[in-house]
Amino acid sequence: MILFDYKNFPRVGRIIGIDWGLRRCGVAVSDECRGFVFVRPQINVKNQDELIQKILEIISVDKISGIVLGLPLH
Repeated sequence: MILFDYKNFPRVGRIIGIDWGLRRCGVAVSDECRGFVFVRPQINVKNQDELIQKILEIISVDKISGIVLGLPLH
């Protein structure tokens, strides 16, 4: 589900931040209380299917409750 209003964003649980790029994607995951963010290694994009699989793996392992996508400007 895409939320256009931050008020409806899940209030508890880990969040994954994804900075989407054509060659690399930056990834960071918050802790449960959302007080700290832990940067993960960049994901090198070879094809979109592999990228999505890696992101889904992180979401599953870390029990992510929300996703924030960066806005690609260039």
